[in-house]
Amino acid sequence: MKRLLTLSLVLAVILASFGCGGGSTTPKVKNPPTISSFSASPTTIHRGESSTLSWTVSGATSLTIDQGVGTVTGTTSKSVSPTNTTTYTLTATNADGTKTSTCTVTIELVLPTINSFALSPTTITRGGTSTLTWNVSGATSATIDQGIGTVSATSGTQTVNPTATTTYTLTATNSDGNKTATCTLNVDKLYPTINHFTSNPTSIRKDLDLSTLSWSVQNADTVVIDQGVGSVPATGSTQVSPQTTTIYTLTATNIDGSRTATCQVDILKSAILAITTNPTTPYGIYNAYYNQSTFNFFATMTESNGVGGLVSHFMVGTYTSADVLLGAWDFGSGIFNPFGTITATCVFTSPGRPDSMIIAVDCVDNNGYPWIVSALYTFVLTSAEGPTAQFVRMLEPNSRDPRVTALEQSAKRTKR
Repeated sequence: MKRLLTLSLVLAVILASFGCGGGSTTPKVKNPPTISSFSASPTTIHRGESSTLSWTVSGATSLTIDQGVGTVTGTTSKSVSPTNTTTYTLTATNADGTKTSTCTVTIELVLPTINSFALSPTTITRGGTSTLTWNVSGATSATIDQGIGTVSATSGTQTVNPTATTTYTLTATNSDGNKTATCTLNVDKLYPTINHFTSNPTSIRKDLDLSTLSWSVQNADTVVIDQGVGSVPATGSTQVSPQTTTIYTLTATNIDGSRTATCQVDILKSAILAITTNPTTPYGIYNAYYNQSTFNFFATMTESNGVGGLVSHFMVGTYTSADVLLGAWDFGSGIFNPFGTITATCVFTSPGRPDSMIIAVDCVDNNGYPWIVSALYTFVLTSAEGPTAQFVRMLEPNSRDPRVTALEQSAKRTKR
């Protein structure tokens, strides 16, 4: 028992020594700042407007806010005007530590409003005009493409006249960005217009008449008439004398294409005439005493092209070997029908003994062609004693032999 007591005392002394030998230590409690709240009001603003940052903090020796705000110790709010959506961080500090909190101010973009952007009319023909009209809100500047450039940022009009279908874009801009709108102007092709293309007269005589081509064209860059006429102005006239019935084509051209028109000049057909005699080889009876020759035969002119006409002079002339006119006779006038004939009874006395004879008929056919149709008969058989002289056909019809001209002039002066 005594021994047990002793051990207890020793143990108590040991325990007491652990508790008191170096003194007692209590750990210190740290108290960093407390951020009860940190907020923005309003949380969403437009660029250029302000928001108020507010906070409730305790136990801080200093307060700072980033994004350039800086130290805010001793205050509970701060007005900010960010240009873009921004998150702010509040930092509270004391000797025991640091606490942070964040809040965000959102920038709501306000883009321009294009209230209207339109064309009137929306379709034109090339060369026409249309008017662009626009109305814009909230823009600081505005432009239209297709070479128009800067325009009023509120409202306006612009006349346009493109040569092809064109889309116009209006761009309205402010500090928050831009908005665009488009409208399209349809340009229809503008082909040339040929107002008229005519010939006058429409029928002419070959080698005798002219026809006048007349025309009027609009919206053409070039105007050309074929058949050798060539390039011509947009409005004009020119004279033509084709050898055969001819169709003329006028072609008017611009960048959109071509248009054509035609007109025709007809060549009137002419009579086809020939002279015959009965007998085929006329002859004369020469009287040496009177130095004259007597003739008696029929001369007939035939029309073979269905035209007909009027004879004004049916003439016969006799000539010496030197082509000197001995005598001239005009056997009158008359009508010849299409495919018809006209005959003269040629009874006359010529001075001397001719070496040749010409029959010439002066006429105008029903299509207006003037004619001198002629035939030359040359003396080929004679006898110094014989009374007859035979003449054979030598000259083709329609010849303008100088002897015919002489006969014509003489016969008309001495009409029988």
